[in-house]
Amino acid sequence: MDKILKEKLINTTFEGLDKIIEKEYEHHPNEKPYSNSRV
Repeated sequence: MDKILKEKLINTTFEGLDKIIEKEYEHHPNEKPYSNSRV
């Protein structure tokens, strides 16, 4: 159960980071979005 909760937390954290990165990318259109380089 703990493992599932941890994975959910990690997924939501990355989703939140992607949204923040997209907002930052809007301010810097010349830079490549970091979310594409994340594996």
